[in-house]
Amino acid sequence: MLLAILHKLRLWHRKRRYRPGKIITRFVARDIRRDVEVVDASQIERGVIRARTRTWNLLYAAHGVSSKPPFGDVRMIMLRDLWKWSGESWGGPVSTSEDGLMPSKPLGELISVLTEARTLLTLPTNDFSWSSWEGEEASTKEIDALIHSLQAGRLPPRPDLDVLFVVTGPIQEVSLSSGWGWEFIALAERFDRACDSAYDRPNAG
Repeated sequence: MLLAILHKLRLWHRKRRYRPGKIITRFVARDIRRDVEVVDASQIERGVIRARTRTWNLLYAAHGVSSKPPFGDVRMIMLRDLWKWSGESWGGPVSTSEDGLMPSKPLGELISVLTEARTLLTLPTNDFSWSSWEGEEASTKEIDALIHSLQAGRLPPRPDLDVLFVVTGPIQEVSLSSGWGWEFIALAERFDRACDSAYDRPNAG
């Protein structure tokens, strides 16, 4: 009973804090500020929001070393990952990958799709029983390798990507057994468009 009440209070607090249109700010390291613009909080019960972020060094901006960046693209983010910082604890330069800012639009969209797929695959309620992956770690390891390749400007063989999003592929199997099948369908459609653009080779028909 007490746990149920605490859960409801936590959810109420999250809904109030992460309202669509609201910008939330927090320091993630010394002199490093992250601004989060909430776009969609319809899946907040799963611990997920869609938002745009920007992470910047206030000290660098004040001294003209770097400028205040624009917000990155809209992407799906786990609340548990929202305030993580991959740089040094003392601050320093901010990587563009912190906010999903990519140099190439076609590659950037493909990275965005894979990142959202990775986020869905880390939901705590996921069931990998029907997937070829043994569990979350195996799924994120494979997707991380593809993301890192794309971030470096290297396109992996297209079949290595296609196999993840095909019907009865590993991502769809997890989605169907975990309650986010419709989200997968929307993501798969974005994947097809992003792949066609990145590889400049539209599917026939």
